[in-house]
Amino acid sequence: AQLQESQNQQIVSEEEYFQRIAGKAAMLISVGVWSAGRLAELDSGSLKSLKEFGMAWGMATQISDDCQDLEEDLMIGLHTLPVIKGIALTDHALHGRLVACLKDAQQNCHQIISILEQMGTITSCQHLVATYEAQLAAVFHLFPELKSIFHELRLNSENLQLN
Repeated sequence: AQLQESQNQQIVSEEEYFQRIAGKAAMLISVGVWSAGRLAELDSGSLKSLKEFGMAWGMATQISDDCQDLEEDLMIGLHTLPVIKGIALTDHALHGRLVACLKDAQQNCHQIISILEQMGTITSCQHLVATYEAQLAAVFHLFPELKSIFHELRLNSENLQLN
């Protein structure tokens, strides 16, 4: 997935986007969390829950990152979920304007972001992040210690982005 991105292979559908981020951030986090559970010799049900926790965490993290880095991604010609959703809204009044602006994304970057905000795609992506976060929070009843670790890691990553 990272190789495809570095070769600037454009994602053309939401399905392809989700496959790519699942193979990138989500799988990496999922395998790490699952491996920790395996080392702790947890039962198969707990391991499955940890794997799902990791996938949800990875998906939420990547989509959130794509929303935050939208300007950066547009400047290098990368279309992430907010843009893909906008392109898919062919019946929207702003669709033609979006497609025209995307032809020179570097020049029209701020205009594209404004269009995507008006189309509601950024908000839609943020709602999707919240859905994934609700899925990963469901594991906290099985592993209460994960809740504090997760919140601490999340705060640390937010602080890193601010610096």
